[in-house]
Formats: sequence, structure tokens, C-alpha cells
Amino acid sequence: MTDVFSKFTQAVATRDQRASTVARILVQEWFYKFGVPTRLHSDQGRNFESALIRQLCDIYGTQKTRTTPYHPEGNGQCERFNRTLHDLLRTLPLEKKQNWSKYLPQVIFAYNTTIHQSTGESPHLLMFGQEPYLPIDFLLGRVPEASEGRVEDWIQEHRKRLQVAFDGAQQRLKVAAARRKERHDAGVKSTDLQEQQFVYLQDHSRRGRSKIQDVWGPEIHVVVQAPSSGGPVYSVAPMRDPQRVRTVHRCMLKPVPDHLCPQSPNIQSPEVQRETEEDEEESSFYVVTRQALGEATASTVPSQAGTPLQLNNPPVSEPSGGSSSQPTHQLPEGPRRTTRATAGQHPNRHHLPTTASHRSGGAATSRVSGASSMVSAYFRPWD
Repeated sequence: MTDVFSKFTQAVATRDQRASTVARILVQEWFYKFGVPTRLHSDQGRNFESALIRQLCDIYGTQKTRTTPYHPEGNGQCERFNRTLHDLLRTLPLEKKQNWSKYLPQVIFAYNTTIHQSTGESPHLLMFGQEPYLPIDFLLGRVPEASEGRVEDWIQEHRKRLQVAFDGAQQRLKVAAARRKERHDAGVKSTDLQEQQFVYLQDHSRRGRSKIQDVWGPEIHVVVQAPSSGGPVYSVAPMRDPQRVRTVHRCMLKPVPDHLCPQSPNIQSPEVQRETEEDEEESSFYVVTRQALGEATASTVPSQAGTPLQLNNPPVSEPSGGSSSQPTHQLPEGPRRTTRATAGQHPNRHHLPTTASHRSGGAATSRVSGASSMVSAYFRPWD
């Protein structure tokens, strides 16, 4: 659980990730300690998208949002903290890694009291308004603050210093976000998509070994809704099932080439559609077929809508001459069957070692005159 502005983070070790466990941890470890958040953002895990979490957000008036599927960059702050947490736990000695949950509070405290690169302040300062007392402060000592004056004056001074810290952190966050956007846009080569445009959807349905499988699915989708402000989130639906709309990121979409785009469905009124069908029934076209002697003649073939076109080529007649007529071979009907007696039997099923004569079926052809086989044609100096 991470606060977006202050970067203050809490991590709790649990035995499972069921929706009831997630709801209990949210209420006990965040709502009751730091207050109810305005918005709760997570991925599309079943434990976060369950009806229990939805009811919890409705009770406390919290807006629930989620990332697009297969796009962890939509919740990059939590994903980046997970990487940092793994790096910190990796520094534990080998004998302590077996019981890593015991040292989780110390690791989280060290993270929250360290100055963050994006804000320039520690998460603890931005969350509570003051720096905590660290163990090193008791050893080296700490500069005492002035305690003279009224309490109201101290509160006003504390608010001013806290406002300065908030304004500075906000400006640094904007600069860091602009720097990340510039670095990200430098590697983006895709263009914006328009509504009713045909696209391919990235295929994540394969499980197991899929290194050489196709990245894009074969089914063509249509862009149902495009972001008005040039955002990266699109709504697409398959052509065969327009009711199954999915919300995905732009990186999961690939435009279909123009020569592969199907014809867009043309929905017309009943009167216009009836006139179009009558025109198709009365229309006809010509097909040119090649005759036996190479002459081309035009024949009119009427075609109705929905009737497949059949091309009947006349048989080529052989020139009659003094040559004798050859017998006509009649092709057998149905699939051709083999006549071998050993069909379906492996000659050496267990791959046992055999001689050259057995490899050739026992009928090896001799290459030396007077020899019955290649085996008897070997050079033998002792004979």
C-alpha cells in the first residue's frame, strides 16, 4: 500500500491473498491509521476486483480504479516499490532470509525514513509533517528545537514549513514526471488509432512455452472508442462479437494493413437494400475461356447473387493421325491403398545393429564382377 504523493508505504505479510484478507488489511492497516483514501488504484487481480472490495469502497465513499490488462506500467509506483523491497530483502544474511517476514517492519521503516529521489523529502516527513527520531540520533545527538513562545506561534511556523515542503515536493514530482514522459516518448513509434479502425490484439491466452508463438492474435478487432485527449486507453471489440468490448492499452494493439482490412459493414435501409439485391440479380458478366486450338471465345454466363461461378473448360481433343492410340488409364475411385505386405510394420523397431546386406533387404547389389554381394567383395589379404 503506497501513497501517491508522499510515497509513504506499508507492507504486511499475509498467509493468503483472498478478498477477505485484503479487505481486513486495508481497513486495519491503512483506513484506521491514516484515514480513508479518496481513490484506490490496483491491478485486475481477483482479490482486488471482487464484490467485497467493491462494497468496501462504496461504504467509505472511495473511488475504485484499475489498470488495463497485461500492463503493469499503469500502477508503476507500486511495481517499482516491489522491486525495491525485493532488493532490500536480498541484503539479509542467508540464515535470516528464511524468516524474512520478521524483518519486514525494519525494512519498511528504513524505506520511509530515506529521502526519496522524486520528492526530495522522506515519505515520513511528507506524511506526518516531521522527521522521526532514528536510532542514530540517540547515539550522535540531535539539535534541540526552540521551545520558547506560544503554542499557536509554533503551529503557524510548523504549517509554513510543511507547506514549503509540500510545494517543493510537488514541483519536483512534476519535473520527474516530465522527464519520465520524455524518455518514454522517445521510444514510442506507434500512432493514434481512430474509431472503427481494424486492429490486431496481442495474444496472451497461450500458456507454457510460447517463445516462438505469434505475438498477435489472428482475430480482427474494431476500435469502438478512442480517447478524446490522445490517451493510451482504447475500447475494442471482435468483428464477430461486437458486444464483447474490452478496454486495453495502446501497446496491445496493432493496426491491420490496408490490403488485409476487410470491408466495413454497410448497414443500409430496407428500401436501398432491396434495390441493391434486384440490381445484382439482373447483372451479368463475361468470362473468357481458352479452347483446344488456342482460340479465345467469349461466352455469356449469367450469375445470380449468392450463386458460385462455375467454369467449364471443353475437353482438349487429341489430333487424329497415323499414330496408334494409347490405352486410357482409368484412375481408381477413392483413396489409393498400398499393396505392400509389410505395410505399417517397422523393419527395425528397436534399432538393433544390422549388417549391410540386411539394411538393403537382403538383396545387395554387387559392384564387383563375380561377386554375389558387397559383403563377399571385401578385400581379404589372408586369402
